[in-house]
Amino acid sequence: MARMKKMYSNAARPALLAGVLLATAACSFSVGETPSQAAEKLIEGELGVQLELELTDAECDGPESAEAGETFFCTAQTSNGETVKFGVDFDTEDDFFAYATNVVLPDDLALIEQDAATVLSPDVGVTIDPADVSCPDETTVLDNDGELICEITDPTTGDRFVVNAVFGPYERGSGYESVFYQIGEKVN
Repeated sequence: MARMKKMYSNAARPALLAGVLLATAACSFSVGETPSQAAEKLIEGELGVQLELELTDAECDGPESAEAGETFFCTAQTSNGETVKFGVDFDTEDDFFAYATNVVLPDDLALIEQDAATVLSPDVGVTIDPADVSCPDETTVLDNDGELICEITDPTTGDRFVVNAVFGPYERGSGYESVFYQIGEKVN
């Protein structure tokens, strides 16, 4: 259906996206180690494993000392050259909690496919089966705009179109605040 190419949706879906939580890890830092050094080690180790990404070159803007409730930020590089962003929250002066803020895990991509089908069906005038929405099947690093590229099949013609899913900010413990879906150009 040619009409699919022109349809857009700006639905915010906080209820679904609350389930889209990322790998997180808690850590304490040792005497003689700054919070930044401890976070960098955690990111390149345990968090990289949880995210199923090889992370290197972690850099943090953390303080020399910490106070409970304080937050700082880090980045690390994947083997593909993508930048993964992290938030690091101090739970106490000695313990912190690190979390990725621009990654979607494979198990959560099925939720995104289901949500896109639900949100876009009324816009295109036909019921879209979640199986007609195809997102990557591996851990995905969102680009600087928070965008994930998927595809959708028009159930009436079989034509495939790009679907851009743009994620709102990530909040620790609750997931992404929102997502905006936009059907783009025909791919076949």
